[in-house]
Amino acid sequence: MKAKKIIMFMVWMLVFVGVVYVVVRAGSVRDKVACGNYTIRIEVDYGADTILYPADIEKIMLEHDSIIGKPFNEIDIYMLESILKEHPYISEVIVFGDASETLHFTVAQRTPIVRIINKLNETFYLDETGKAMPVPERAGTSARLITVSGNINISREQAFSDTLKNVWDDLLTCVKYINQDTFLKSQTGQIYIDKEGSYLLIPVIGNHIIILGNPENPEIRMERLKILYKQGMDEEKWKTYKTIDLRYKNQIICKK
Repeated sequence: MKAKKIIMFMVWMLVFVGVVYVVVRAGSVRDKVACGNYTIRIEVDYGADTILYPADIEKIMLEHDSIIGKPFNEIDIYMLESILKEHPYISEVIVFGDASETLHFTVAQRTPIVRIINKLNETFYLDETGKAMPVPERAGTSARLITVSGNINISREQAFSDTLKNVWDDLLTCVKYINQDTFLKSQTGQIYIDKEGSYLLIPVIGNHIIILGNPENPEIRMERLKILYKQGMDEEKWKTYKTIDLRYKNQIICKK
């Protein structure tokens, strides 16, 4: 019985060694084969606008490596991944070659969630982590987002420096809450931050301004606003109000 186990062990070891040899041999052969083609795939979050295109990836790639006609073992995949990850619209990159002589680029687009216009009239995007992103220069590629303006003293250069920690937390909390609610997202066009740091919501429909106040923990105030929109007044009454104030506990103050 013991001899049988030893024989079986040796058989499996031979199989394992054989598989390793085939894999290594295949990899060695592939490395000597010249790259004949490449593919570029952009992954975009569901519902997000596309601001990154294969042509953008191709331009960066070809600036650093010719790729086509080059043996796989001479293509610095790590370098290509590192360079692409520096692009402000890219969050993740995977580059690999296959047996069909094709180099594959899979790129995850970073998703902007809000557009900032600061006091210097500089504009940029923020993603959900607070990372700044430039607004695309290509016509027709700007993302459809809530715009935040007013008393924002952070310059575009500061925003892109990555030295700011938690400075956008309150704003992002507020924007994320609005974005995850279909009704609030469709009704909110802009957010204005006044000199006292109070948040004023400018709706898509109506001439009134919604005074949210402090952006921290907006859930209860926003829920009261939704009830008011859906049950409180008819369309004609909405036109008569200039402000809807949510700052006070358990009440909403509407002023004409």
